[in-house]
Amino acid sequence: MKILNNTKDLLSILESDRESGNKISIVPTMGNLHPGHLSLVDACKKNKSKILVTIFVNPLQFNDTNDFKNYPKSLDKDLKTLEGENVDYVFLPNTHEILSEVPDMVTLPWGFSNLLCGKHRKNHFDGVFKVLKVFFDLIKPDFAFFGEKDYQQCLLVKYMLQESYIPDNTLITICPTIRDQNKLPLSSRNLNLNDVDRNEAAKIFFGLARTIILYFKETGLKDFDKLLPESSKLRFDYVNIYNDNFLYDKHGLISQHITENTANRIFIAFTMSNVRLIDNYLIEGYDTL
Repeated sequence: MKILNNTKDLLSILESDRESGNKISIVPTMGNLHPGHLSLVDACKKNKSKILVTIFVNPLQFNDTNDFKNYPKSLDKDLKTLEGENVDYVFLPNTHEILSEVPDMVTLPWGFSNLLCGKHRKNHFDGVFKVLKVFFDLIKPDFAFFGEKDYQQCLLVKYMLQESYIPDNTLITICPTIRDQNKLPLSSRNLNLNDVDRNEAAKIFFGLARTIILYFKETGLKDFDKLLPESSKLRFDYVNIYNDNFLYDKHGLISQHITENTANRIFIAFTMSNVRLIDNYLIEGYDTL
């Protein structure tokens, strides 16, 4: 496994791979890896390609300075894990080097600032877009892998490819959310919760989702605020149900990206003990989780 600390080394080794006919799979991460990240690496292995994992804590996507400072880091452990997974390259760029390449201005469709995480994390997706754009411009991956837990981010990646790159040059794969034994979606931030909070968060996510889905199916209404549990250490950002096609439209994805699947999806985000957690489920498949 080769560790690449700057863009010069990255471009040199990618050029050599291209000349040898190798394709490149990329898994962008912010480190503190867990089995959810490793499931993306496993998905890469299905392609005959070199596997490149990026580890970069993007300061532009944090609207809370404390959240950025407290984001868990475990670089030595991450590198050992990736080596054990037979990853070919790990890109560990210098923050200044990456930020010096980001575009000054980004204008994203309405949904990225008015729906879900975009509404509650000001300029979050502008920051994600800017850094992912730098990575994709540098690496020009053939395959890229993202987790479904960050659903709105997946829409952002699809939008970025639609607007900025030749269609079909990069194949995006959205991989299923990986959950712990209590069905809590795995997240690097989970390490900032104690065992009691993690168990309680799992119960809230799954119990609330069940309640909301049953209520929606029975009434067709979306006045979900009255169903939210009250707790001194809980703050809800949103609980809502959206149709996938509605989300594609509001996030600027053109019709060719919209499948015939008009599924509804529930989205939940709350902060517990100063840790922000998100999850989503396809309503039609909820009973199989």
